[in-house]
Amino acid sequence: MNFVRVISVFIITLLAGSCVTEFIPEVTEARDLLVVQGILTDQPVASTVKLSLSMPLGDSMYTIPVQKAQVYIKDDLDNTHKLTEKESGCYYTNPNFFRGIPGRKYALLLETYRGTYSSSFMEMKPVPPIDSVYYEKIFIKTNQLGQKVEGCQIYIDTHDTLNHTRFFRWNYSETWEFRLPFNVPNNDCWITVNSNQILIRNTTYLEQARVDHFPLIKISTESDDRLRVKYSMLVNQYSLTEEEYHYWEKLQKIFQESGGLYDVTPMTVQGNIQCIENPEEQVLGYFSVSAVSSQRIFIKDNFAGFKDLYSSCPYATVSINATIRYLGIIYWVIIWNYDEGTKTYTDQYRCADCTTRGTTEKPDFWPD
Repeated sequence: MNFVRVISVFIITLLAGSCVTEFIPEVTEARDLLVVQGILTDQPVASTVKLSLSMPLGDSMYTIPVQKAQVYIKDDLDNTHKLTEKESGCYYTNPNFFRGIPGRKYALLLETYRGTYSSSFMEMKPVPPIDSVYYEKIFIKTNQLGQKVEGCQIYIDTHDTLNHTRFFRWNYSETWEFRLPFNVPNNDCWITVNSNQILIRNTTYLEQARVDHFPLIKISTESDDRLRVKYSMLVNQYSLTEEEYHYWEKLQKIFQESGGLYDVTPMTVQGNIQCIENPEEQVLGYFSVSAVSSQRIFIKDNFAGFKDLYSSCPYATVSINATIRYLGIIYWVIIWNYDEGTKTYTDQYRCADCTTRGTTEKPDFWPD
């Protein structure tokens, strides 16, 4: 079996982190592998375990969810909590009755049509609060027109005075507001996307568990309009055991190795899931157990170098009383010039309705 291609598929789905069907490249494999994506936290929200097959038999291009499995989380006091399948292949805890407790150990148990699987017991390490999430405005370059292009670099600082947490992992969710430059009904929207990076840090070589000025992301005005109106990032900080840290570290090297994913063999990226009946079976994925602390940052600043993303929108200008064939189907009015008695229309729907990229529903956390 071409395990290297299978692990590349697994990493893509793991970083996506949502219970949706993921696109994967078409390859021919002898058989598929079970992929387990799960995390238990100490937060008062449902924890999720996603079960899927890394590659279907034949030439299908999508992962296959593993349905109707029996999924349990067991603690070191022999208590067991059953998860409920609410979406195809996605199993959830009930946060009203169960969540992780720092200092305790937890294991994942699976009963599927393929067999019975179990993770090792993982200790939930306490996690310190994040000290600060902040940004610095940076100069990117001078463009071909001699104009300055700017952006920002976002950093995080954290520390653990008691040194309980020596291994850290972070992910984040970005939300930004954008506006169309035309007076159309839906011209103000928000976009939310999750990070797709592996961000980890080992502090065992330091006297104290401290992380200073750790870079999370660099954003340039040249690439998109994230910083044009208002931008927000929610950063989540996780505590890792040494075992899990090395797992993420090996996955991280896959992205950093020159030549790409195919230069690293998946046999070096063993997870903590094992088939009970057949311990030699290759199982992809990891059951993570972690306390979480979070912090949100808002950025509203003046940055130079934004590209005009809507310069190609105007298609034609006609008399304000003119009839436009296929209006609302392939053409949309974006400018009404009553003083001159004209209207301008476009053949690009993205220019007439911001919901082609985002949503008009303002997030609950968004300030007025």
